[in-house]
Order: sequence, then structure tokens, then C-alpha cells
Amino acid sequence: MENVSPESCLIPGYPLQLELMDDLTGALSAGIFRSMVIGLEPDVLHVDIPKVSGKMVELPVNTILHVVCLLEDALYSFDARVLGYAHFVPVALCLSVPQTIVRSQRREAVRVPTDLPGRIETEAGILDITLRDIAAGGISFFAPEPMSGLLDFTVNLAAKEGQDWLSTKLLVRRIQPLTGQYVVACSFSGMPRKDEDRVIAYLFRRQRQLRQQG
Repeated sequence: MENVSPESCLIPGYPLQLELMDDLTGALSAGIFRSMVIGLEPDVLHVDIPKVSGKMVELPVNTILHVVCLLEDALYSFDARVLGYAHFVPVALCLSVPQTIVRSQRREAVRVPTDLPGRIETEAGILDITLRDIAAGGISFFAPEPMSGLLDFTVNLAAKEGQDWLSTKLLVRRIQPLTGQYVVACSFSGMPRKDEDRVIAYLFRRQRQLRQQG
């Protein structure tokens, strides 16, 4: 990891992910929102107002956000505070500008333990599963019986924080018996780059959660 200046990555048009750090409820309970850089001034970062179901979500002044920007080479992250709104076209959310931003290489997104719920579809039917861990290249999960071949997989990467559904193919790589059940290790198959970015963003978020939990 290294620190970089805001000007090096907060470029107009670049996508952002906004994660609520405050314990808010109601319309803000989704917790994770997609946004985009509109402009950068010395003390203010202008971003697109997040939306849920097509409706703008108003974040109160002083709300603390964890901001993530995932580019081709790395993930950039920092904490910011909501300053207010700029009423030009388009209306923009105004955030505080950090002095430095943490830049993490993609390879730093390692395999992490998780208990995300998922769903597998096979010729035998639909099976609800619990993930054991996840990495940029695949997952492992617990299953009542061995599996093989290609599987249809769906998971909500936002879990309890909102909706961030990912659907992809899995290729079974390894089966390990474990006390009356099996650990099935799979690689993602044919996953588009944009979905790979979503998985990597989840990995960094999950790593941060684990560090906070000690």
C-alpha cells in the first residue's frame, strides 16, 4: 500500500463506491451506493448523488463515508465527510477532500473468510449455500454432497447492507470431505471485468471489516 494525492485518481467521470460509516436507518440502510466523480476543487470533491431505485438519496451533512475508486491498476480508498450539495447541473454531493488517499494493488485483495449467502443451480435443482471464503478468482462453500462441472452461482455482495447481486458461472476445482458435508472450491468462469471489479471491491471492504473486528 502507498499514499497518493487526490489529483492522481479523482478524475471526472471515474466511478466511485460510497460506503456509509455512520449507523443510519431508513432510506440510508442500503449502506453502499454507486457514484461518480464530477469535479475536484482544493477543498471539495463533487460527486454524483447516489440513487436507490432511481431516486436520489439525500445524505445528511457530516455523514461519514468510506469512498472507494477501483481503477485498472489498483484500488484507491479514503474516508470523507458530507459537506452539503452544489446546486448546479447536475446537482452534486459535496465531500471533504482527504490530504492523502491509500492506493492498494489488486494482488493485495487476497482470499478472505466470509459467510455470504449464495445460491447454486445444477441439473439436480437449486441449492442455497453459505460461502466459506472468497477471492478475486473464485470461492469455496459448504455443500451436502460433491459437485462437478459448471455451476450457475448467485450471491449478494452487499449482504445485510443492501443489494449488490452478482451472477456468474463457477467451475468446480476441488472437493474436500468435512464432517458430514463437503467443501467445494470453485473458480469463476467467464466473469466480465466489471464483475471482477465488484468482487475485488468486496474483498477490500471485507478485509477492512475484519481488521476493525480485531
